[in-house]
Amino acid sequence: MKYLEAVKQNENDREAWTNLASSLRDADIEGARSVFRVILEYFPGSGHFLRMFCDVESRAHNYAGVEAVSTK
Repeated sequence: MKYLEAVKQNENDREAWTNLASSLRDADIEGARSVFRVILEYFPGSGHFLRMFCDVESRAHNYAGVEAVSTK
């Protein structure tokens, strides 16, 4: 995955992280969750990434997951 490689090359590149997060929209929900957990470790409290994570959970019809993510 090219977005993951971009993050590995420069972990401080927020655009690379954003591209990686955007690429998760259609990913397997379990895989997306694990990547979003890592993203949120690097950017704790980031409304942008939290919203993206909620969107992924919502697409998976996991509304309890949306609530859990949004209350962090």
